[in-house]
Order: sequence, then structure tokens, then C-alpha cells
Amino acid sequence: MRKNKKLSIIVLLLIISLLPQMSACKEKTQNTSASSDILSSTSQETTQIQTPTPSPTPVPEYDVGVVTPSDDNIAYVYGEQDTSEKPIGAAVEGIDFLILKKGDDWCEILYGPDEVGYIETSYLSVSVTLEPPPLYEAHFFMEAREEPGHIHVAFNNKLKIVPSTYTVIEKVPESDAPGAPLIDVEVTKNRIDVYTTGGELLAADTTLFLKNAKIYTTPIPTPTSVPVPPSDDINPAPTDPTVAEGSSEPTPPSPSDILADPSTVDPTTPPVETLAPTPTPAPIPVEIIVTNGILTSITGVTLDTGIPFEVGKDKGHVLTDAGEVIAYQGMFFPEAEVIVTDCRMPVSDGELYVESGYYFKPAILLDELVDVRRYSDTIYIDMMMTKEDSIAGGNVYGQQICLLQKSTLDKLLEAEKMFQEDGYSIIVYDAYRPYSVTCIMYDIHKDGTYVAGKRFGSIHNKGAAIDMSLIDNITGEPVEMPSPIHTLNSTSNRTNPDMTDAAKENMNYMADIMRKAGFTTIQSEWWHFSDSESSRYMRTDYDLTAQIKIITSTEYVIHPN
Repeated sequence: MRKNKKLSIIVLLLIISLLPQMSACKEKTQNTSASSDILSSTSQETTQIQTPTPSPTPVPEYDVGVVTPSDDNIAYVYGEQDTSEKPIGAAVEGIDFLILKKGDDWCEILYGPDEVGYIETSYLSVSVTLEPPPLYEAHFFMEAREEPGHIHVAFNNKLKIVPSTYTVIEKVPESDAPGAPLIDVEVTKNRIDVYTTGGELLAADTTLFLKNAKIYTTPIPTPTSVPVPPSDDINPAPTDPTVAEGSSEPTPPSPSDILADPSTVDPTTPPVETLAPTPTPAPIPVEIIVTNGILTSITGVTLDTGIPFEVGKDKGHVLTDAGEVIAYQGMFFPEAEVIVTDCRMPVSDGELYVESGYYFKPAILLDELVDVRRYSDTIYIDMMMTKEDSIAGGNVYGQQICLLQKSTLDKLLEAEKMFQEDGYSIIVYDAYRPYSVTCIMYDIHKDGTYVAGKRFGSIHNKGAAIDMSLIDNITGEPVEMPSPIHTLNSTSNRTNPDMTDAAKENMNYMADIMRKAGFTTIQSEWWHFSDSESSRYMRTDYDLTAQIKIITSTEYVIHPN
């Protein structure tokens, strides 16, 4: 027991000796635990900083402006924020643009590829969209119109006037009695029809007004004397030749009696002079000359005067501009030659007139110019009149603008289809050309062979002619032709003897296709083709430098290459 008590005391002392170490060890353990907590917390914070929670990707938004209705039905696009400047383009209602910068007065927009412009904010309805609007193609737009005019036709200035008759139904009194009822009666009337010497009818049932003309015809036949019929008395009583009929006094002897019997001569009577017979005058050809609207010479005929005539009502007359009657009621000199350099005549749809070398017949003329780019993306366009070295003396168009009459373009598209099948594309060097540009060209060159004169201008002035060549679709280069485009000398002629075989083959191939499509050629220029129906269109003189391209539809989207 004492032994156990001793053992207990030893254990107790041992515990007491170990108490300071156990306390230090506990404190150390607590510190270590706290450090672990700090490290753990720091580690967590470090982890959160290095791998943050992903945020949603922002969705792009675009400011879009849509052209709104306005009094002008169009919104103009300017290069600067200034309406006094010339617009660079325009757009109709409903066209939308990407707004690059929005302001209270102006919006900066993307008008075309790499082309920025400004539209007044009041013309736009602005909204935010998740997709940018497409870009649209702009085209030149010309208003279609038609108006009465004349078509000139070359001729020899000789007319043939043909009298004829026609019948009409008129109401006339049934009898001479007062108040007699009216009945329909067929009445025959006279008229004149006017032809060219080639047989083309110019005017039917008309009146011809002459200003400068000459009329020639054969002499009018002279009436012959009427023979005295023989007496019915078989045995007439003998008469005394010296006694006049109905008189008892003898008549003086005639010269023939005296010559036959000299004894009858009274010595107191003076001798009678024998007269030679007067020859019949030769017929005089008819010649009538009208100068500046009045009769200046009449030979071989006496014209009737005082003929009542109502202009615009009575027909069948040939008159001077001053109203002098040369022929009336369809009566005119048969087979007369009528040479006119200035006259006019009513026709059913207006008035036909004649000038030196031409007659001008009335017609309704059309103007339907359209932008070639709008209808074809395979035809190349390189307008030569926009170049500083052009045959017009510089850039007279101001911009690449290629216009043609719609019907002419339809023919050209048909030709382009045939060329494409053979591996070629059309390249247009000139199309519509204002009349004033033709005048400039004529003043420079003064050569009616290669540059049209001022009197009628050029078919280019109607938008019904093309200067063109061909592009090889494989090489992308123009094919060989007799001369460079717009070479105004004999090397450009279709009959140029010095052209190469390849040039001749290409020229003839191009001409054959164009003729099939409805065009005609000229000998002096291998590149020129005219619409065979060019007379339908009016000559105009639009200022091409002032024209602007307009976006007219969302149909024409520019697709990125």
C-alpha cells in the first residue's frame, strides 16, 4: 500500500512538471489553427479574384433611321451639314440607314460602301435595332414623259398633188318648198392629196399652204375654133357677089376679085394693101413662183381671184401663206411639178411642214431614260465624256452616268445575253449625250462625218444610241477593234483597209449581234449603234452634272464581295 502511495506521488509530480509545456503546446496549437484559418480565408479570396463569375456578353445595338413621308416624297443626302450644297444622293420613303452619329438637326449616315452622308434628322424616324440595315444601290432616276413633236424625214423637196373626189352624207331639204324636211343625200366633193414623188402619202384631203415654192406644168391647151356647119339647102339660089346679104347695094370688090379681074378696079379708089396672116402663138408653159408667202411670178395662166375661202374649214385648195388662191376645190394642174422648200399642210394629227431637204410629220415623242446599272450587273460602263481628254474637251458629264431609253436598253440587254453566251460582255463608252454637248463637240471638230451637226443633233441626244465595244470574259480585257474608241479619222471606218484580220472579225461579229438585237450601224464609226426605232424619242438636253443618284427601293441590296 505504501508502495502504491509512493507511485501516486511520483505520477503527480511528473504531471506538475509537465504542465508548463502542455500549456505552451496548447497555445501553439491554437495559433497554428488560427493561421490555418487565415491562410484558408486568404486562399479562398485569392481563388475568387483569379476566377470571377462570368458576366453575360453585351448584345450590340444599332441606331437606324428610316426615311419618313414628306411633302417632297424624298430625303436628300448631303456631303456636309449644309442644304445649300449639291446633294450627293437621295432616298424615298421607307429606306433605312445606319446612323453613325445622331444629332438634333443632322444625322450622319452610311449612304453607300465607304460613303458617308448627312440627312436632316426631321426626315428620319430613329429606332434601335439588334441588326444593322443593309446597304442599297442608288440609281439615277429620270421622269418619263411624252409630248407632241415632229419626226424629220429626208426627201427631194418635190411634191405630187393629186386631185380626187370623195363622198359624204349631207342633210338637204327634200324640196324647194318652205319648211321642207331634211333628208340624207350622198354628195360628191373634190379634194387634193399630197404625195412625195416616191409615192408616199403625206396628207390626204388637205389644203396646201406655200411659202417658198415653184410650180411647173405643160401649157394649157388653147380652145380651137368651132367649124360652121354646112347649109341644109341643096340648091341654093345664085347670089350677086357684089351685093351684101340683106342689102340691095353692091359691095366693093375684094382684093382677090381685083387680082382676078383688073378691069373691075375703080381708078379713083386707092389700092388695098395685102396683109400677111398672123401666126398662131406658141403655147406658154405654166410657171408659178411663190416667195416668202406671196405670188411673185405667174406665167402661162391667169389665176382666178376673189375665191371665198375659210381657213381650217374649206379643203382642196392650194394657197400662198398670204391667202392667195392658186387652185381650189380640188382642181389642180394635172402632172404639175411642185418644188417646195417651205410649206405646210394640215393632217389628221397636226400639221406637216416642209423645209429644205426634209419634211416633218407630227408624232407623239417619248422620253423614258433609265440608268443602265439598274438593269444589268454584267455590262461594263466607262463613260468617256467624264475624262479630261475626251473629244468634248474635258469632263462634261461630271460623273459616271449611263442612261438609255428603256426600249433601247431592252434591245441592248438582248444583245448582252447573246454576247454572254459566247464569252463576252458589253462595255459602254457613251450612251445618252445632252444636245449641248453635241454642240460643244461640233464647235471643236467642225466635222459632220464624225460629229453630228447642230440642226438635228445626234441620236445620242435621244438616248437611243450607244458607243461600245466588247470585253473578253476570260482575260477581262477589251477585244481588238479597228482603232481606239473615239478616234475621229478614217481608221475608225468599217471599211478601213488597214485593220487587222482579228479586228475585222471582232467588228463584224459585234455588228451582227447588234443588228439581230434591233440596232443599225454607220460606216464612219465601228463603235456606234443606233436603235432602229430612234425616231420615236425626243431630243433633250439634260444637265448630267446636276443629276443625283436616288435609292428608290429596298430591292437593290448591295451584297458584300
